[in-house]
Amino acid sequence: MKRVFTVLLAALLLSTALSAAPYYDIGDQFLTITAGPTTPVYYYNNEDQSSVIGPGSGDGRISEGGIVSIGYEVFVTNYLAVGGELGYQFNFASNGNVLTSVPIHAKLTFLPIQGQFELPISFSIGANYIAFEDLAQITFSATVSIGFNYFFDRHWGIGINAGLSVLPELYTDSTKNSVRLDVPTTISAIYRH
Repeated sequence: MKRVFTVLLAALLLSTALSAAPYYDIGDQFLTITAGPTTPVYYYNNEDQSSVIGPGSGDGRISEGGIVSIGYEVFVTNYLAVGGELGYQFNFASNGNVLTSVPIHAKLTFLPIQGQFELPISFSIGANYIAFEDLAQITFSATVSIGFNYFFDRHWGIGINAGLSVLPELYTDSTKNSVRLDVPTTISAIYRH
């Protein structure tokens, strides 16, 4: 996990050093539709003090899945946009059931490189509705990601993103708490105006 944060920090510092004149003005906006696979990389369960690194195996363990989302952001400075994102994520369990979650996040995106080629660095946090078998709850989640966008004309572009999502399950009985880390790798269709 230290390696992921080190890479993100290095990318942020490098992109800041390479940033050019701003392409966006305050009030400019963009809409994104995103989809791709998610891979669980870590799971810890406080109830039985167990942890799994990588996609799980065994009864009830979570394996690969996918995510789709739609997001809208507005620039508040030439390099910083704020907005929101609504998604739907699913992961398969080895017992045949599906874990679903619906993240509703506030999102902050820093774009140090802009224009035809862009380097978005994003952080989002918010509520997440989780359902598995006959259980459901609302908890919070957060995602940090970095990507590369290519715009083939003034308004339309495509992007590729990779990130790290944190999804805790918190209960009043702390012995039942758990946390899961996922790596979403997605492609996006982007409209900017």
